[in-house]
Amino acid sequence: AFHGHGEFFGIFQPQVDGELARIRKPLKSPKPLFYTETSVCSDPSWSSQVAQGDELIKKVVFAWARGAYAYEWFADLDWKDSEMWGLCTWDFQPKPAYLAYNTLIATLRGLTPQRQLELGTDQWAFVFADPEGKSMRQVVVCWRENSRLPDADVRLVVGGKASCKRMDQYGNQTDEVVIGGQVLVALRGHPVYLLVEGGEPITKALPMAVPAPVAAFDTGSTLHLAAQIGNPSDREGSVRIAWALPKEFKGVAIPEQTVKLGGGVTQQIVTEVPIPADLRMPSFGTLNAQLDYSLVGVDSWKGKLTVPMQLTRMIPDGAATTRTADFVLDTADAMVNFFNADPGNADKVWKGPTDLSAQAWLSRDGQDLVFRCDVTDDIHDQPFSGGDSWKADGIQVAFTIPAQKGNWELGLYQTNDGRVLAHVFAMPADTGLENPWDKTPLKITRENGKTLYEARFPYARYGITDALLAQGMRFAFIVNDSDGKGIRDGYLRLAEGIGEGKSTEKFPVVRFKAK
Repeated sequence: AFHGHGEFFGIFQPQVDGELARIRKPLKSPKPLFYTETSVCSDPSWSSQVAQGDELIKKVVFAWARGAYAYEWFADLDWKDSEMWGLCTWDFQPKPAYLAYNTLIATLRGLTPQRQLELGTDQWAFVFADPEGKSMRQVVVCWRENSRLPDADVRLVVGGKASCKRMDQYGNQTDEVVIGGQVLVALRGHPVYLLVEGGEPITKALPMAVPAPVAAFDTGSTLHLAAQIGNPSDREGSVRIAWALPKEFKGVAIPEQTVKLGGGVTQQIVTEVPIPADLRMPSFGTLNAQLDYSLVGVDSWKGKLTVPMQLTRMIPDGAATTRTADFVLDTADAMVNFFNADPGNADKVWKGPTDLSAQAWLSRDGQDLVFRCDVTDDIHDQPFSGGDSWKADGIQVAFTIPAQKGNWELGLYQTNDGRVLAHVFAMPADTGLENPWDKTPLKITRENGKTLYEARFPYARYGITDALLAQGMRFAFIVNDSDGKGIRDGYLRLAEGIGEGKSTEKFPVVRFKAK
């Protein structure tokens, strides 16, 4: 029996394929898993509620395909005026997750997982069919996980007699054209269903247009754009491809290309783009390029794919005290307030930088990664400790180290009685490292309305090397605020993924120079 919350990417999937798989492996006949409680919390926004429904589909389908006996969502109803774990609101109004659940069960009832189709890292497709073979009906559930990956279009071999429909997570269906026994499937962030009647057993997927992730790049260098392009026909044809760069690439254009491909051939097409040295780019974030493709003379085989381009913040050498801050949080855009619409709690609403603001630095000192944060906070209150420390004043810092499965998340805080403590909320799986909560050097001082935090993450305790830091790591932090009464008013955030849900997808990438 397994109890675990959190999103599919970076949390649920690594748990299932990591620790749970390790526990079950020695058994001669592995016992099936029973997911007794696992869910994802939404917030009141529509986008968050849609994402909750997507997560339900991903987690149930994946758990089932990995041998789950049963799966229980955490709650049918949200708490009134509180946490939103349910499939319906507290007053019984259905949320997107409720419809997603009904669609999932109605679509897959009577079928069982047959196989996973190999699509590459963080791209998932599972084939469901009648285990007794009495029905020719097949359902493929697929999605592209990890928003850092480009969109992709693939071909599934279904046979010339098959009829296919595409269905979204809420049951809306669209007819799909079968050409040469193949059908086009778009891998995107939302899960979709391919409903196949009268087809051959689906055993493999082939590329139609699969862009490669864009590696880190700098101005004055050459940008490499690449995509696998396939010809689904059994005869030679031509594929037209056109790249569109983000608007920030002013004056940089890429000519359209037409490439001949033999029948059934898949070819990687690489486009090299010189980047001017004087081009001004944002410090960090994600820009989106677009790839348009079409098989010449065949209208059904075409598409538009979004290709994320991750910008990297280069951390300069030198101590934090010798340079300006790497990150500054002092605007309303960085503030998440819990009491904006509650006049009875007007005293808890953020009032500006003197109420709460922060400057932060990253640096290397010998064999330590150092995080320093200078917080302006008019009132310091921390009556909690350990796993409850997020409820009041303190910092939560999270980061990923290349090649590790999962991410680190720590709470850094000073209690009202003067204790300075760190708490590890999350750590990567299968590292062989011990929990470093009491072996993380930490200093916190409070004076004249300011709180200075300095945490050292020893390389040996966290699996860090200079070479890994040169590859780049995802990094973010939030500064929790409590103005008393033992309640969190809100928090400043560098990026989403700590306070409102656990995901590193939107964390900035930071990189140190190679040593």
